Amino acid sequence: GAATVQPLCWGEVRGKPAYQAPEMHEIGPYDPCLADAFSLGVLLYGMAAKGYPWEATKVGACELFDECLALGTRTFLERRRTGAGVAAGSSRLISQVLSPGLLDLLELLLQPRPC
Repeated sequence: GAATVQPLCWGEVRGKPAYQAPEMHEIGPYDPCLADAFSLGVLLYGMAAKGYPWEATKVGACELFDECLALGTRTFLERRRTGAGVAAGSSRLISQVLSPGLLDLLELLLQPRPC
């Protein structure tokens, strides 16, 4: 998005695997601004939940991302727990920790198939 002036990108996979928008791995063009929004969603999730939502966004490369695809973003988020740095047994459901508004925002930003 910010690194290009082109309205669409083809076959360009950029960034760390956890931050890559899923459409980067598909054949055909993608909107770089929507890809940036997805990456920001991963960043926001990481800050709020103390961990990545998944390790990679290529289908079949990460069980957590595949689970998100199967369940839908909202259900996936509601089932996840807080992560890194949390003492064993003390993690909480993300839906109990984050505000409803933040969950709504994450659901929008982390859409695996943007419109």
